[in-house]
Amino acid sequence: MKRTPVRITLIQGSPREESYSSRLCQEVLRGCQEEARSRNVDLIETLVRPSDKDIQACIACFHCDRTGECIFRDDMPELIKLFDNSDLVLLASPIFFNGFPSTVKKMIDRCQPIWASKYMLDRPIIDREKRRLGLIIGCGGAPEYEDQFTALKTVGKMFFKTINCKLIAERTLANTDNLNLDQEEQLRQEYFQQGQKLMEKYLLPDN
Repeated sequence: MKRTPVRITLIQGSPREESYSSRLCQEVLRGCQEEARSRNVDLIETLVRPSDKDIQACIACFHCDRTGECIFRDDMPELIKLFDNSDLVLLASPIFFNGFPSTVKKMIDRCQPIWASKYMLDRPIIDREKRRLGLIIGCGGAPEYEDQFTALKTVGKMFFKTINCKLIAERTLANTDNLNLDQEEQLRQEYFQQGQKLMEKYLLPDN
């Protein structure tokens, strides 16, 4: 007997499909797929690339503080609904100038109506009782240095808190400019196994 399908949303912050963060995100997805198959569970997968979306930058007009809605009519309302309906959320991104690419940061900033609806208006536009699990993948091209991933982790945690998604792991990898993922079988396997663990944790909450 099949269980209820699991909805997984993959947010690939890089504008390049073959970037390190995008490919590692796909390795995690493969692990999720394998674990779902082994447990006879269907996956409903949605890929989001913020660079391909029409997302206006937040202008801090405070309209959402009063209404729970944004003044802009673009792709963000659809994305907010997607986050609400998701069971698993993967956020994979490269480091640009020590933080998220601007397209990802715009998406996160535009989650302000969720925050306002919960904490300002007490009329949440997202299901606060729904169980969601999340994972951050961050890749930096430069060799590892102090605070390389600090901004990504800080802002990423706020994003997951806002969409009521429990962040279970942060996987970061430096020096990707000098790595060839095709030659890194062990690394690919580690991210594949992370996907298996993520799916297992969702399906077996007490695990």
